[in-house]
Amino acid sequence: MAFGDNGVAIAGADKGFIYRSTDGISWSGQQVGNNSVNGIAYAGNGVFLAVESGGHIFRSTNYGLTWAEQLNSGQLWTAHDLTGVAFGYSSTLGAVFVIVATGGQTLYSTDYGVTWDFVDLIQYFPCEVSPYDTPQCTVGPLGPAVNPQGVTFGHDEFVAVADTGAVFVSKDGGQSWAWTFVGPAAAAVPLQGVAYGSGSNEEYFVAVGKNGVTLIGPVDPLTGAISWYSTSFPTTYLRGVTFGENKFAAVGYGASIVQSKPLPW
Repeated sequence: MAFGDNGVAIAGADKGFIYRSTDGISWSGQQVGNNSVNGIAYAGNGVFLAVESGGHIFRSTNYGLTWAEQLNSGQLWTAHDLTGVAFGYSSTLGAVFVIVATGGQTLYSTDYGVTWDFVDLIQYFPCEVSPYDTPQCTVGPLGPAVNPQGVTFGHDEFVAVADTGAVFVSKDGGQSWAWTFVGPAAAAVPLQGVAYGSGSNEEYFVAVGKNGVTLIGPVDPLTGAISWYSTSFPTTYLRGVTFGENKFAAVGYGASIVQSKPLPW
């Protein structure tokens, strides 16, 4: 789900349903598509974007009251399932939406979701890491495909996480992506959600996934470099994470809800 100004919150659900609330208590729903709504983002000025499985993109310019599907000359932008969407103000491109999709595909838009360009994430062979060696990964088209599951924006960069445990970073508004090694403790553990938060002169990216695995990435305030380390919570699967009121909160299967202590850490 996503929160916009004027107190509007928008949530997605199965079978193309989107729900809208102005008080967080009462909700009204409408069916805009036919598949699972996997991500919603807000860009300001009443513009929300929702992405579906099956490659469908829906856009609202009136705070979620009505929605229209965005098509490429009458066709879908992609046949891949769209799994996440984020909005940010990039120093490279200005206002930009980024969508992640299965098959290692990403899309970005610089006109508030009207038109889109495609980028493929770099593919890698599995890393073999010993405690004494620098991790070496071979780049090439024969590497295993990754399916990114979530994306967020912060500190002038987009961060995407994948079901292989991979983390990708874009510093140019989604035009190109670099793979980030986060250590063997999180290798191959599926990641599902990622969020950015800041407070008390500290900035963090936090990613969550299977087995309660949580990656915490402090951001260097000068370079923007992210240094990841992993922890875990006693839960089976964390699926989503967000930031607010100076804390991160994550949710997962079995009605699991965990939250961090307030910043600073």
